[in-house]
Amino acid sequence: MPYFQSNSKYATVVTDHREDVVRMTIKELEDGLDPEQFWRVHRGVIVNARTVVEARKDLRGRFILNICARSEDLRASQAYAHLFKHM
Repeated sequence: MPYFQSNSKYATVVTDHREDVVRMTIKELEDGLDPEQFWRVHRGVIVNARTVVEARKDLRGRFILNICARSEDLRASQAYAHLFKHM
């Protein structure tokens, strides 16, 4: 599972081939996930760390994440940049 994205009181579960909405907040999801495998990278985004193919900096120094099997990029906020310093 590549990532979860906040959608107000719900969350979107994004997999390789589909997206589904669940009736849980991003915080509720985070509390039930393994923090070694699932990293919060933005206020409203949790990614499966194993699916991050590349973390590159944009012109402002923010990390842009390329996720395997997905065409869109995700932005990590500065508060979570420490997760990608080793990449």
